[in-house]
Amino acid sequence: MKLSMALICALLSIMITSAYAVTFDEILVHKSSNSQPFWGDYYKNITWTKHAPYLPKEMEGEVIEPGEADYRGQIDIGLVDLDGDKKPETIKVIWGHGVSDHSLLLELYKDAGMKTLIAKLEPTGIQPNFKLEDLDGDGKLEVILWGAVSDPSMSQDVNDTSKPFEGHSSPHLYEVSIYKMEAGGYKLSQRYTSKKKYEPFCEEQPI
Repeated sequence: MKLSMALICALLSIMITSAYAVTFDEILVHKSSNSQPFWGDYYKNITWTKHAPYLPKEMEGEVIEPGEADYRGQIDIGLVDLDGDKKPETIKVIWGHGVSDHSLLLELYKDAGMKTLIAKLEPTGIQPNFKLEDLDGDGKLEVILWGAVSDPSMSQDVNDTSKPFEGHSSPHLYEVSIYKMEAGGYKLSQRYTSKKKYEPFCEEQPI
């Protein structure tokens, strides 16, 4: 069943919540965790099994001083029933290092040992995040990814006075990508840029 763009937008609008009420100062002191997902315990449909802070190889050995922004990434692993067969698949969420510009990569596996890959998915933009939701009621979970992107009607160069300036911490448009399970894998179903601007430091997110 193919969803119309209007229905997708309506469903995503319903999903907007205040769960992302995190201030900029809280993000700057965010600490990677061994006990919870990178952005907290509000991800639905996932039973988390492991959380591990990490630095990429080129940054290994660097010391983060007390009170300094924790720019390490984190790897979160969990179990999730993607296809509705009551048997869990495995999700590996890889958060890259950074504060507002960290990367995000989702790896979905058929097995707990993470040997049979279903899909690798990643959003574009800053402050990326994700949800796993059954948007169309078919019992299978869609993967929704989003990240903040530049507004083409604004300038990102402070020296360019031909257009209004859009700073890194200004409210941004978000590119939202929705992937639907097909033939045991995930294929892009919808992609659009949000009409409303959202706070890039997580006070508000598009879904």
